Amino acid sequence: MSYPNIIFMGSSSFSLEILKELQMMPVILSAVYTQPEKPAGRGQQLFKNPVHLWAEAQGLSVYAPVSLRIIEQSAFCCDALVVAAYGQLLPSCVLEASRYGGINIHASLLPRWRGAAPIQWALLAGDTQTGVTLMQMDQGLDTGAILATQSVAIEPETTAGKLLEELATAGRQVVREHLLPLADLASKARPQPENGAIYAHKITSQAARIGWEWGPVEISRHVRAFNPTPGAWFLLKGQRIKVFKVAIMPPVEQAPGVILDMWLTISCAGGAVRLLEVQPEGKKRMSGEDFLRGRPHLIGKSL
Repeated sequence: MSYPNIIFMGSSSFSLEILKELQMMPVILSAVYTQPEKPAGRGQQLFKNPVHLWAEAQGLSVYAPVSLRIIEQSAFCCDALVVAAYGQLLPSCVLEASRYGGINIHASLLPRWRGAAPIQWALLAGDTQTGVTLMQMDQGLDTGAILATQSVAIEPETTAGKLLEELATAGRQVVREHLLPLADLASKARPQPENGAIYAHKITSQAARIGWEWGPVEISRHVRAFNPTPGAWFLLKGQRIKVFKVAIMPPVEQAPGVILDMWLTISCAGGAVRLLEVQPEGKKRMSGEDFLRGRPHLIGKSL
């Protein structure tokens, strides 16, 4: 019995969990494609992503091209491309090179939250449920036919980091239960509806800034959506303070953005939030109370 020849494409910690599942399945992993090394940290040294490091440690053939268009189409001849958060759209010539095309594992219940940041946008919107979708790839952005789904509940205190872990586990399950045999995938495919389609645009650091003119529920969602990265933040005397956990407090009669007490409770539209865990620039995370200890003069000040 011959095993299907798979090329995997992915670049994130979510991708890595899918790759680990594939390695346990009856397939031949002939190559792994991932994004090139990127600069990080104060020294801006180049670092390989989790997929690259793990695949190399396993002795797999790893490629990290700047663009797929510089690779000969014949390099992608295989039974299927399995893709999970690769980081760029695949040209048609790449998709057409494999026998069964590209199979994508996407971290949302499509068509809701197509695009680059489905986890963050699901939390920002206050969704109570999300999941993963196994889908056939086409030339659109997450628009291909749906092969299988697995739902995941979003609890009130769920952060993006926690949800990522839960979705990775669900992704492994979907791949394990539905990817093989490849010849049966076409019979499972159902067209993806356009009704309900929403795009989850890429998140920037600037988008993570907290607006005190928002309500407390919106601020709480914002903080959870950007925990752990890039971290929700606000400015205090020109210094960026990241926020990783808040509690919604009773309403107060105060203009938005005022530090109310020694526990770092801040007024906002229609209420207040207490900052339970913060991180000043260049320092470790700490409680809001510890942050204000030694800074009592900030109480009553506006941000």
